[in-house]
Amino acid sequence: MPWLRRSRIYRTVTAAPAEAEPRLTAEERGQVTATHRDLLGQLASGPDSLWSTRALWACLEELRESVITEAAEVRVSDAWTDGPAAFCVVYCPPFQPEERVGLRRHQDDSEVQIVYGLGSSLFQSHGTDQVDERGHADLIAFGVAVAAFDIGEPLGNYADTLLRDSNGVGWWGSVDSVPPQPNR
Repeated sequence: MPWLRRSRIYRTVTAAPAEAEPRLTAEERGQVTATHRDLLGQLASGPDSLWSTRALWACLEELRESVITEAAEVRVSDAWTDGPAAFCVVYCPPFQPEERVGLRRHQDDSEVQIVYGLGSSLFQSHGTDQVDERGHADLIAFGVAVAAFDIGEPLGNYADTLLRDSNGVGWWGSVDSVPPQPNR
């Protein structure tokens, strides 16, 4: 599919000292779950061109390939789209493998990330072509940023404000209430 390509986010990695071991991806560490692989296959094979589907694919693909943050330690247990402009990922966060956390991100969150955090470090440093006319980040860049800077980082203060669902999953992100589970 033409949209299944990396955006123009280029990874800049400084040279590691000669004695340092190479960083391994989640795939190489054996952290990628069967569900994670299945989800990537389903998202890649469908004709769906919705923003939410494409951004979710980019997020899951980055979690599979990442060596930049602690994303290589994350284990994805489920993910789905929540309409045309949002997606949800249920995962075990870095350094808390016993915790089940859900993150919901909406297309409108990309504006917030550009202005309040990722703007200077990710989007703006790679040019304005990764921001559309409404101020939303490029969907692939946004999915990659969610994987690296939301899911791939420890929960920190968010751990105290998680909204628990009936399955014990603690939700954060773009949530006013527990997101609906997919019909499968």
